[in-house]
This record gives sequence, C-alpha cells and structure tokens, in this order.
Amino acid sequence: MITLTFLDIDRCRRCPLFARLYRAEGSNALTSFECMDQAVRDTILEFGNKRILGRTIKEDEALSAYWDRWDDLSKNIVLRGEDSNLDYIRLGETCIRNFVRIASWKGAKDIVSTDMRGKYRLSDDITLNIGIDEVSRTGKNIRITRYITEPVLWSREDLARDLEMSMDALWASENIPGVRKLEVQWIFLSDGTAVQSQIDAFTLEQNRTILLNELGSFLKDDALPRETSDCPYCQYRTQCPRFLHELSLGSPDKMHLDSGVRLVDEYAELTEKMDALESRRKVLEAKRATVMNEIIAFANANDFLAVTGHEHKVLVRHERKVDLPEDKADLVAALRSKGLYDRISMVNYPRLRSEIAKGDADPDIARMVKITRVDKLYLRRKSERNRYRLSL
Repeated sequence: MITLTFLDIDRCRRCPLFARLYRAEGSNALTSFECMDQAVRDTILEFGNKRILGRTIKEDEALSAYWDRWDDLSKNIVLRGEDSNLDYIRLGETCIRNFVRIASWKGAKDIVSTDMRGKYRLSDDITLNIGIDEVSRTGKNIRITRYITEPVLWSREDLARDLEMSMDALWASENIPGVRKLEVQWIFLSDGTAVQSQIDAFTLEQNRTILLNELGSFLKDDALPRETSDCPYCQYRTQCPRFLHELSLGSPDKMHLDSGVRLVDEYAELTEKMDALESRRKVLEAKRATVMNEIIAFANANDFLAVTGHEHKVLVRHERKVDLPEDKADLVAALRSKGLYDRISMVNYPRLRSEIAKGDADPDIARMVKITRVDKLYLRRKSERNRYRLSL
C-alpha cells in the first residue's frame, strides 16, 4: 500500500523517475512556487483557526507571518534558471492580501473547520492524504473550499477536471456526518475570485477512474522519465538514463570521438534529407494532380480516349467506384432474398463491387450502394508494353 499527497502526484506528472527518487530519498527540496504555495497555506491555516475563534485578521500581521514562513521554507528551494524568488514572494504577498480581504467580508460564522485532514482509499494499493482547506456548514449543507495560489483563473472545464477537489469531495461525502448537499468552492487568491459549484456523482466517479489510470502509469517501476524544462536543475540528473550519455561525454571538443555522437549526427542528417524528400514529394504530387486534371479535361473536350506525348502515351478512363454500406446486414438480406448470396461465394465483396461497377448487378442491389465516378490515367511508353497506373 502506498500513501500519496497531491503534491506527490504533481511531482509524478512532472517526471515519474524524479517523484520515485524524491520519495525514496525523503527529500524536502522545493521549487520556488512550492515554497510560496506552502507558506501561503500555512499562513491561511494559522489565521483560519483564529477566524473561527472570532478574531479579526490584520493585513500586516498576516504578511509578517507569511514572510516568517517563507524564510523557514526557502532554505529548501532548488533554484531554476528562470526562477526569481522575489517574483514568488510578491505573488504570495498578493495571495495573503486577498485572503485578508476575503476573510473580512466573508467572516467565519459558517466555517466549522480549516485544514480538515483524512485518508481516502483510492484502490487496494493506493491511499490519498486528503487536506481540505476550509469546511463550512449551513444546516445540513456542506461547502468545502480549496485555495488556489496559481496566478491564473481556471475554465469551467478545468474546474470539472480538478481531480484533487473531486477526491476531497468523495472523502467529505463519506466522512462528514449529516451531509445532505455538498458544494465545492475554489478561491483564486491571485485576484480574489471565488467560484462555487456542485460536482455530480458521475463526474466524481469519472475523475476517480482518471486518477487511478494516471497513477497506474506513473507508479510503475519501469515508468519512463520525462524530459522537461525542469531537467537542467534536477537533483537526480546524474541518475537519469535520459542524460547518462550526455553527462559521460566530457569536453565538447572530444565529442566527435564518441561513437554514439557520430551515430546520432548521421541519423539526424539522414532524417533531415528524408524530410526534405518527403516535402519535395508532396509538392510534386500536387503538381502532378493538377496536370492530370488538365489532361482529363483536354481529353474530354476533344473526345479522346488517349493523349500522346513525345515518348509516352496516356490512356484516359472514367471508371466507377462502388462503396458498400458500412452496415451490410440489409445488403446481405437482399442478396439472400434474390438467390444471389451463394452465387457470389457467400458475399465475395470485390466481385460484388465489380458487377455493380460494370452494371451487371441486380438493380435493387445496386441502389443500396454509393457509386461515384473516378477518373484514372494509365501511363505507358510508346515502345514498351509495361503500364503504370496513376490515380487521382
């Protein structure tokens, strides 16, 4: 049995190998965003409990608590090239200010718990640690709230696909006594927007299945690492099979001595040449199709069955293409009723198409299929008997 947090799951999504090694090592390394997010949540928890006790939150007091928590957590930050701690500190400050503003007009009279925790058994092998930021009660109606620190607003589709909220809702419906109606709420702290909704039982079960399937692929021992923008700053880079060869090369001026480098360079060169040929081939096919249409128009205008060039001759044919219905039950029944089923070898469809195309089939049968005209050219050298068929 494995127990996961949704932060563990986010790390799995980034890279299954990173998540596996991170858990095995018991690492406490954080990205700048993770540090900010945790500092904001810890501050909200501290003042959320004070709200329940009827205490008014002051902005400077909340910001001071946030800065202290950032200082404690930031020692574990692993910086990335594009990261700026100052940007994340400022984002966290915005989140705290919006939380204080929301708390002032929402009050706390309906809040019965903050940071409600529990365990949800997702399957026989996986248990999830549940953490609900806020629980409110009005009579037998329950609302669970999730605070979002990301600097973006989610669409309705994103909200419906929020797997963490869905698992929170499943746990709450089973573990909070007396729930008659369950509502969910997202508060986007970056701009103070709140969105309320209800998640129906079908969506909850659908999201549960999605999460199970996702974790089933992530948690395999042979789950492949993913190459992302995080890779240059990953503490497990030297253990990742995606980078072992690159790290073994040493000095750039000696790369040409490595057989792997030579093979990759040759493969890339051949691939580029093939891509160029394929692109050229598509251009030539388009030009040939244009010329074919012009030949057909020329032959039709002059009642020619063949058009002659210096070394080649083109025969122009107007043939019929027969498309049988996808569901052939009615067609087979009609063939049986007319005594034709056995004659065409228990429906030899190529033969049936041929008879219909030639006009030799039963008219009632022919009416059951789609017939379109296809123009074709047959190219041959004047001095040879071999023919090359070209089709539009």
